[in-house]
Amino acid sequence: MRIIFNRSTVIAAVAPLMCASSTKNTLPAIEGILMRAEGEVVEMTTFDLEKGVRVHCEAQVLEEGYVILNAQKFNAIIRAMGGDEVEVIVDKNLGTTILSGSSSYQMQAMRGEDFPGLPLLESERSFMLPEGILRALIGQTSFAVASNDQRAALNGAFFQVTEGQLLLVGCDSFRLARCSAALDIENKCTDDRALDFSFIVPGKTLAELTRFLDGDVEGEDLPQVRCYLTRKHIIFRFPTMTLFSRIIDSEYLDYNRVISGTDSNHATVDRAALLGALERATLVTEEKVVGQVRSWVKLSFGGPKVEVSSISATGKIYDEVDAAYTGDNIEIGFNNRYLIDTLRACTADRVTLSLTSPLMRMIIRPAEGEETLTEQLFMVVPVRMRD
Repeated sequence: MRIIFNRSTVIAAVAPLMCASSTKNTLPAIEGILMRAEGEVVEMTTFDLEKGVRVHCEAQVLEEGYVILNAQKFNAIIRAMGGDEVEVIVDKNLGTTILSGSSSYQMQAMRGEDFPGLPLLESERSFMLPEGILRALIGQTSFAVASNDQRAALNGAFFQVTEGQLLLVGCDSFRLARCSAALDIENKCTDDRALDFSFIVPGKTLAELTRFLDGDVEGEDLPQVRCYLTRKHIIFRFPTMTLFSRIIDSEYLDYNRVISGTDSNHATVDRAALLGALERATLVTEEKVVGQVRSWVKLSFGGPKVEVSSISATGKIYDEVDAAYTGDNIEIGFNNRYLIDTLRACTADRVTLSLTSPLMRMIIRPAEGEETLTEQLFMVVPVRMRD
């Protein structure tokens, strides 16, 4: 195989591949980039058995080939070299020479046939999603996705795609985020089926997907990502790149039952003001003291102000936030970091906090009259406060 790349082009092509290149695996092939050079394009793929990325890079293919190059080494080499072009030569014994300017580097390639089997990257079930809306919904829900829960379903975000709506839900047992957007989703299913799909995307995949999504939500001809859904995988196809991932094969929790209930206590506050008070409280709640666990933050409801307070082994803090409150006097404690993350995910200027009792979950949603791009509802579970 012999290929000549434009150096800046190949650097840009390799960058997204690195997120799916494993560095802690006993199979050397999984640590590599699978290169297939044909015609005037080099197809490059990485796959860590959970998620993968495929890109197509224009190049001068002087001799076609199909090999695996170590991803970390190849990425470091092309970035360190100083020429305008990068030439990759692989001999019949898989000895590889990489040339650029006056520099050369030698490494050993592996046979392309040794790469793990890849899933089919197309399906009869397909639809188009606006990148900006998808990115916004992921940002509003991914903070609540668990990272290592014994219940596999909670380690991902629940997606529900219907003809007129895209819904995402994240939950880690302590927080829940349910956000949706009314959309005219373009149905690309080739078998004439209606859009009604539900699946769970791993949290790690969401983090990588966000990096590739355009954030524009206003204007005409906004970028769209085409999604293919198979029995075991979700594929996100961009113009020059494809991200694919296993979906979590598990039943998601009944989130509507979790958030249901009759709340008779409601406080409407300025989101930024409450967030500022909670961030100041982190000076106490997140102070590390040997032998002490992080303390909770207490919210006291009952008048025209929400009182924010916390006590730790080394200090205490008190703050107030103006509020329009109706209901009984309630004192309720929360993990402060969970509250901060939730308020940061909400995009409304004013929010309504709805409570039932000091021992039951609190619902946070945009206040009535607030205009937001998406419909948002968040839940936070309280902690038991000890004197």
